[in-house]
Amino acid sequence: MIDLGVAFESLYLSRRGNKSQRSQKRASRYLGIDKANRNTLEKVFKKIYDLRSSAVHEGKLPPNVKIGGACVPISEFIKQAQDLSQQSIIKIVEAGEFPNWETLNVGHVGHEPSPTEDMPLSR
Repeated sequence: MIDLGVAFESLYLSRRGNKSQRSQKRASRYLGIDKANRNTLEKVFKKIYDLRSSAVHEGKLPPNVKIGGACVPISEFIKQAQDLSQQSIIKIVEAGEFPNWETLNVGHVGHEPSPTEDMPLSR
């Protein structure tokens, strides 16, 4: 979880500040296929950040992770987080550059990100 947290910060942050909230919003905006999916992803990215923090500060992770009404084993959640990290990297590499985060802000009028195939949490 620690390495995944660092990976997401590296992918979705370009400067200091409120790291967790900014990276959650950017990641959910960049990977989300619609508003509902972005909201779900933002919760997932918040949980990733919370679990990373728990691993760093407490040295442990819970056996299960609860997001919304679902409860999944930590191993399954980590796999989903790894999939999101991989999707992020592939999308950035295919684009040939990092997005312009100033124009990809949450709530940016008229912007709808392109769909991402095989989203593990888009259900």
